[in-house]
Amino acid sequence: MNVRLHWFRWVLLACFVTQCGCSKNIGRASVIGRYSANYGNGVDEIELKQDGSYIHSCHLNNGKELHNTDRWTLHYQGDETRITFNHFAFCLQEYGATPGYWDVKIDKSWIGTLRLSLDPDLGYYYAKQKS
Repeated sequence: MNVRLHWFRWVLLACFVTQCGCSKNIGRASVIGRYSANYGNGVDEIELKQDGSYIHSCHLNNGKELHNTDRWTLHYQGDETRITFNHFAFCLQEYGATPGYWDVKIDKSWIGTLRLSLDPDLGYYYAKQKS
């Protein structure tokens, strides 16, 4: 009996983690907030505001700074939640420093943190910060 209870707890925990980290529908209210990049070259943040505007600020270790602001929209493509940034410019040259449209998938990490994929192959994301 004790072994069954032990396994039931593990199955219940696995189901909870799966629900928290893998939910496909991410609503507009959930994405509002500040996101920070994790690529280690400085401080790179995006703030999504309730009114549909964003503020992007970047201070790289090499002294380069970038600030821009414009509009963002949330939309769904199949089972993906996506955000489109108008006139977005990346800090790092390899991602494109010329302002343009950036359409990005927003997902959840296995612990439920919202992320904007910057370079998933390298594990680079803008991760939502806790308020």
